[in-house]
Amino acid sequence: MIEQRISVLPVAPSRLSNPSEFAAQADTFLNAMHPLQSELNAIADEINTAIQVVNTALTKADEILSNATLSAQSRIDTENARDVALIAQADITAKHTAINTIIATYQATINQTADTKLTTFNTGIDTKLTNSSSQINALVSAITAAQSDLTAIRTVIDTPYPVDLTALVI
Repeated sequence: MIEQRISVLPVAPSRLSNPSEFAAQADTFLNAMHPLQSELNAIADEINTAIQVVNTALTKADEILSNATLSAQSRIDTENARDVALIAQADITAKHTAINTIIATYQATINQTADTKLTTFNTGIDTKLTNSSSQINALVSAITAAQSDLTAIRTVIDTPYPVDLTALVI
């Protein structure tokens, strides 16, 4: 059974919301990546363990079927061959059907849990990337506007100011 949970990532840092806290928010966001990696590795281990359990169940099912076949063959040798063969066949079919049902249910649960966790994770990452992209575009626009303002200020500073010193008689 898959029990590992994936933690929610903190808010991605933004220089526009509060530039003085950007570095701290960036550190917090990046520090959350290590636990996320551990959580993803843990869920991968749980999925791999579940696959091993399913494979073990399949092996056991083969053993049960083999034992049932041997048992049926032994009964055929000692009892009425036709009646015993029908009983053994029904027993094998019922056990095979039950085992297949258990395996299918377990595999469906594993797939559904993995799909749900991956969808949730991908949605969170997509949202973070979209937000980060918007913030970067806004920052580029602000920098471009500031550069334009600086150019205008330099033009004013570099323009000579004519002074009539003759009016300044002391």
